Amino acid sequence: VVAIGNAGGTGGLPTVVTGSVTAINQSITAGDESGTLSERLHNLIRVDAPIASGDSGGPLTNASGEIIGMNTAASATPQFESTGSVGYAIPIQQALASATEIVAGRFSGTVHLGLPGILGIEVVSRDGVYVAGVADGSAAQAVGLTAGSTITSIDGTSVTAPDGLSEVLSGRKPGSKVQLVWTDPAGAARSATATLVAGPAD
Repeated sequence: VVAIGNAGGTGGLPTVVTGSVTAINQSITAGDESGTLSERLHNLIRVDAPIASGDSGGPLTNASGEIIGMNTAASATPQFESTGSVGYAIPIQQALASATEIVAGRFSGTVHLGLPGILGIEVVSRDGVYVAGVADGSAAQAVGLTAGSTITSIDGTSVTAPDGLSEVLSGRKPGSKVQLVWTDPAGAARSATATLVAGPAD
């Protein structure tokens, strides 16, 4: 396969890397570099082509030049260094189905128009959803959520890991209100209604 990207977002000629399909029907949790946004992705093509940051959205083609997928994620963690690069692509039929929905103006929980609504926190998995950082001016800061807290539920849904938090918030728009329950760094139980702010395009 050949994976084509946008030169790491710096302009110029596209990047071109080659490799092979190593698996299909893969599921992963993908996130941004800061760890504030993550989502569970399914039915992916796994390749050993060195797909890099900035290649997402580019085509994955076969040896005949046919587009078979859309580059969407790559491993950025040291655990894969000994085994080489790992990249993932959305099968082209799945990408085209979503594009058709967008063009037709049909939006849903997985296809929506505009920027996502976010809490503005960095989370890690540590006996629950541990808040490692809170962005200035964020929804979380407005309700008093601080670094060192542990979120236990959103809108009555228990959350025990960062990907569970992302699933509950998926599709929420800026201005949406969510009921948060958390334990603060001192161990006290707290709750509040937070109004989500606009996050970066995902």
